[in-house]
Formats: sequence, structure tokens, C-alpha cells
Amino acid sequence: MKRIQLFLICFFAFNAFGQSQESFINYHNSVNKIEIFVRKQLYSEAISMYEQLQKEYPRFFYKDLHNLSICYLKVEKLDSAISIARRLVLQGYTFDDFYKYNEYNCITNNPLWGNFLATYPRLRFEYEKTIDHTFVDMVNRAIAFDQQYQDSSDAKRDSVYYYQGVNLFNYMFKHGFPNFYLNRENVNANRLMGMLRHFFYMSQILENDPDLSITKPYSNMVIDKKYEELLYNAIVEGKLPPSIFVDIMYRFDSSPYGFLGITFDFDKEITYIDLSLGSSSTVEDINLKRRSIGLFEIDTLSSANVEGTWYGQVSVREMKEAMLNCDTCNTVYDYFDVARPIREKIQFSYENKELSSFILNYDPANLNHAQMKNSTKYMKNLKKK
Repeated sequence: MKRIQLFLICFFAFNAFGQSQESFINYHNSVNKIEIFVRKQLYSEAISMYEQLQKEYPRFFYKDLHNLSICYLKVEKLDSAISIARRLVLQGYTFDDFYKYNEYNCITNNPLWGNFLATYPRLRFEYEKTIDHTFVDMVNRAIAFDQQYQDSSDAKRDSVYYYQGVNLFNYMFKHGFPNFYLNRENVNANRLMGMLRHFFYMSQILENDPDLSITKPYSNMVIDKKYEELLYNAIVEGKLPPSIFVDIMYRFDSSPYGFLGITFDFDKEITYIDLSLGSSSTVEDINLKRRSIGLFEIDTLSSANVEGTWYGQVSVREMKEAMLNCDTCNTVYDYFDVARPIREKIQFSYENKELSSFILNYDPANLNHAQMKNSTKYMKNLKKK
């Protein structure tokens, strides 16, 4: 992993691709700023920023077009929303996709929507002509082959991971990175990500086990920087979101871009995003790296960054009081069991309906790592042992 991290850091530091090719990194950094206004429900301000961004980038990722269309619907700019809906069909949306969102359901009886539906078949046909069916078939075959060897030995399964990845990369070297993420091709995008994660996981295995790397089939596996370059180029060219790049390249807390989790601070009775750092990194260092590929930056130790999520609705004081009042608790797990229903009551019932239709880069509601900071202070029976 050190090899991969060093390559990427040097890659950014020397600005190898030049300013013009870095434009989609700037695009993602701009979108991250716009989404702050979306989360604050300042839709007119977000629209203005999206429209300015369109002057620089006529080609948007589908999710950003989607968010702009929802903003238009929020402020009742129906003509503008339907204009975006046409573009969304050209980027993979189907007839049914629009009806997943309440804002679109509210305009289905409008004559303008009827006019849009009349154009839908032609738009959908135009989109389908752009699909690279050869590559889609390659990914599907790779998934099927991968599943066929799940119960095989580690060496056989890992060999399949590696050679399937090489085949996919060879096609991308020749034909370019696919539009799976630029367009709404969720199934294809998820399958490709799974295969590429398997591929790069091989480099971690070999890095962590030098003895294994000199035995077959591992000794035949070469994962050099050309594979990393292709993925980075896909970010630069506007084909791959930075968050997917990190998901493919790194596992959990091995990422040089930090590992995000939620902290419930029992002393301060607040909830905030926690950014786990490397041993020699600071928050500023991590955010600089995140910005260098277009990842959203993290303002740690601030309860504002969980605003609008179920985490922000959980009462840390209620969890603390439940622990203090538990006379039958003896172990850490007993106390956590007392606090868990308080969190889950909110987790499974809370919905921010105002923001539920948006597809955001930064969505702390999806973080699944949490810690209960300073909670052992309030486990009175634990202290007596």
C-alpha cells in the first residue's frame, strides 16, 4: 500500500496532467461546495451555482443533473426541471426512475410533463445506442466466473480475481473507461467496482505477505502503476467519481484520504464526524489530499456536519443517563446494549423528507462506523471491578 500511496502523492504534487486535464477534479470540488447549500435547503443559491458550473462543464454526472432537477422542482421551475429530465434520459434514466421521487410524482398531471413523456422513447433510444454492450458482457462474464470459484482455494480464487481484472483493464486501456458512473448504470457500475476492488486487493495481500508473493500463482501477479493511472485518469476525464476511486483502491482505514466514522461524545453530549488519520497526518493534510482528487473535505468535531441525518437526532444525554441508571449492567457490552435501542429508535424511524430525493456526495447518514467516546466513565458498575 505504501507504494500506491507514494505514487499518488507524487502524481498530484508534480501536476503531471496539467491544469486543463485536472478540470473534473475542480468540478467535483465545486459540486461539494454546492451540496452544502443543498443540505441547508438553500435551493435558489444551489441552482445559481449549478448553472454557473454548467457554463464551464456542459457535461454533468447524472447525479448532479438529478440534484439540479430536484432543486428546480423545489422552487417550482417546471420548465427547467423538465429540460434536465430530458438530459437525464440521455444519461440512463428510465421512465420509472422519475417516479421514485416525490417531487416528480407531484407534476405527473401537468401538460408539460405529458409533452416530455412523448419524447421519452426517442431519447431512450438515443441513450441505448451509446451503451458498450461488449464491455457490459465482459463484466457480467467476469462476475459469473468470479462466483464460480468462490468456494475454491485461496490461491485459485485470488488467481481468478487477478486475471479477470487484467482482462477488464486491457479492454479499458484500448477503449477507454466506461460511462457507467457518469450515466445511471447502477448495476454495471456496482459489478465493475466489485471486480476492480478484488483486483487491487491482491496488491494489499502481496504487500502484507512477502513470502506469499514469491509463490505461484502470486509470483505471476503484477499490479503496477499503469492500472492506478487509468483510474486516476478516469477521475480527471470525468468518468469516475473520486469516492468510487477510493472505494476501489483502498479497504477501510488503509486509505490515505482518511476513514470516516461517527463519534458520540458522552462528555460534551454532541455527535460529530470523526476523521481517522495516519500516524503522521493532520486533518489539514488529509483534507489537502481529499481536495486533490475532488473528495469532500471534512470539518471534524463539529455537530453541524451531521445536520439533517439520523445521527444528529440521537440524544447522547439519553444514552448516558440510561447507562448511569442501569443497575444490572456489568460489562461494556451490557451498557452498549442499553444504549443501542435509543440509537436504533431514531435510526429506523427518522427520515429527512426534505432531502430524501437528493443523491449527495457527502452523506454521513450512510456511515456505519461509530464510537462512544468517553462512555466508560458512565459505566458505574464497570468501574467497581
